[in-house]
Amino acid sequence: MHPTTTPHHAHPKPLGSWRQVLPSLLCGAFLLCGCRTRRILAVESVPPGALVRFDEEIIGHTPLEHEFVHYGKRRLTLYLPGYHTWSERLDLDPPLRARFPLDVIWELIIPLGRTDRRLYHVELQRDRGEDGEDNVRVDIFLERAWARREAAGKADEKPNSTPIDGCP
Repeated sequence: MHPTTTPHHAHPKPLGSWRQVLPSLLCGAFLLCGCRTRRILAVESVPPGALVRFDEEIIGHTPLEHEFVHYGKRRLTLYLPGYHTWSERLDLDPPLRARFPLDVIWELIIPLGRTDRRLYHVELQRDRGEDGEDNVRVDIFLERAWARREAAGKADEKPNSTPIDGCP
């Protein structure tokens, strides 16, 4: 053999063959598709338009869908002027597939993109005054409270404040 020529088997192969690259590409694709589980809290109210607070965060007005991250004990509160404030403690328990170690399998190994949707439908109760009238006016309510306080002998000085319209 001539010293300037190399044998055929000495030539370097191209960087990676399809048999080596394909498994890496598939693993990368699976990892990019992982963690696709969606957790959605859907809230509807009658009447619609209530302000919604989820734990300590105001998330919008009904009807709405809100994506949440953590399961557990949470607080849902709805406010609407002219209606009683509605508040309830929710126990958002994860489904079986979202508990360890099954969550690792469903979210990372078999990333199917499941959705856990929790629907809460709330019928708000109208505020009614002592005389049965709808839409209690805050100024009248405060005057009645002050009169009762004076009658009980617990009135020191009448506060000089006015209510802000639309505040829950």
